[in-house]
Formats: sequence, structure tokens, C-alpha cells
Amino acid sequence: MAFRRKPLRFWVGRFIRNLLAWVAIAFALFPAAFVLGTSFDPVQNLRTARIIPTQPTLENYRYLFLERQEINFPRWLLNTVYVAGITAATGVFLCALGA
Repeated sequence: MAFRRKPLRFWVGRFIRNLLAWVAIAFALFPAAFVLGTSFDPVQNLRTARIIPTQPTLENYRYLFLERQEINFPRWLLNTVYVAGITAATGVFLCALGA
């Protein structure tokens, strides 16, 4: 049996599909990368924020978790994890009933 090469049209189509997929992935992940990078920037650099900070610091996280008592962020984080866990467990249970 002879080996048949796939036509050029197949490879061009595959390349375009992969390129579009990578562009969509980059487009979807850019906001999360920007927010994460900005969170490591000092407060003074927030107007000129970059994805990769030039002077990374954990000062914003220290302030959020330790100094802002009126916000109580650790409690909010715990509530979020709790609700997400209950939602996931309920979803798995209901899907298991349907299987």
C-alpha cells in the first residue's frame, strides 16, 4: 500500500485552526494574567501597570490579609471555597444519579 501525502489545503486549514485556537486562548487568559501581574505591583505603579511587574512585591497581599480588618477578606475567601465545594459536590451527585 502506497503512502499518500495529505494535500496542502489540509495542512493550511490545520495551521489556521491551531492559530485561531491559540489566539483565543491568549485572548481569554490575558485579563487574568494582567490582574495577577498588577496584584504584585506596588500601589504607586498601578497607573502604569504591566503584566510582568518591574518591582514585584507582596505588600498588597499583606495589606489585604493582615491590615484591612473592616473587609475580612479571609472570611470571604472561606465562604467562596465553601459555596464552590457544595456546588461541585451537588453537581457530581446529580450527575451520578443521571448516569
